[in-house]
This record gives sequence, structure tokens and C-alpha cells, in this order.
Amino acid sequence: TGATISGNTGNSIGGGVYSDGTLIMETGSSIKNNTANDQGGGVFINNGEFNMTAGTINGNTVTNGNGGGVFVKDTGSTFTMSDNATISGNAATEGGGVYNTSSSTMSSEATISENTSSYYGGGVFNISSFEMTGGTISGNEAENGGGVITTVLNVDDVSSFKMSGGTIS
Repeated sequence: TGATISGNTGNSIGGGVYSDGTLIMETGSSIKNNTANDQGGGVFINNGEFNMTAGTINGNTVTNGNGGGVFVKDTGSTFTMSDNATISGNAATEGGGVYNTSSSTMSSEATISENTSSYYGGGVFNISSFEMTGGTISGNEAENGGGVITTVLNVDDVSSFKMSGGTIS
């Protein structure tokens, strides 16, 4: 609560935060203006849990890779966005806002907006499980899938995006 992580560089992954455990982000917190070369400009979650109930992740960049705001890695990781959580103004090659390869959920008044991707998924790049029950994904930009792209990378992958509430515009 009330914490700021800014101006950091991860030469490979996790510009602002690299977490193998539990990360909780609440009111008044921000992760901003961080850079990673490969994955997770703002936050990189590796076999961990990230609960974002408020705060902002903005202005983070991945110079040559994925997940400008948040990168959720492989099975075993979870990312939950709710209440007044905002991911905005981040940039990456794929997944400007969120790059998900595990399990992510979005609800309430959460927002993913104004993120950019050079190729796929301006707001969200999903190759696993993403469930949206509320919130807004808007104003994101990419060559393909400006708001959300759900795809598979390997023939054995299973990918799903379930939307039962919220807005994508």
C-alpha cells in the first residue's frame, strides 16, 4: 500500500519486480517507468501469485520481448486484477499490457488501457487461461489483436479467454 517502484532496469526479465512468491499491490501503489530487455517490463511473475486490488502499472517497457506491464509465466502462476487496479501506457513486442502464459482473472473496475504492442495483443496476449468478469480493456494498440489476442504457440497448448462481464473497446 502506497509504495512506488520506478526507474529500474532488468537486463533480461523483471524490470520493476521479479517475483517467485506472493506479490500484493494495493491502494496508492505504482510500478512505473521500468524497463526489461526480454520479459516483464513492470512485473514478472514466475510460479508465483500476484494480487492487484488497486494501484497502477504504467509507463513500463520491454525493449525486445513480451509483457510491457505484466508477464505471467507458465503453469503455477496466477494473476488477479480487481477493484481499481490499472495497467496503462506500457509497451512491448507482444502483450503491451499483460502477457499471460498461466492463469489470469480480471474483475470489478480493473482497467487495461492505452498499452501498445508491435505485433500481437496491445492489451492482453493470452496463451493459457484468462477470465474477465468485469472491468475494461480499451484504447490499446497492436498490429494484431489490439484489445486481446488468444492463441496457442504449440500444438499441445490449450488457450481460453472467457468473458462474462466487462467491456472491450
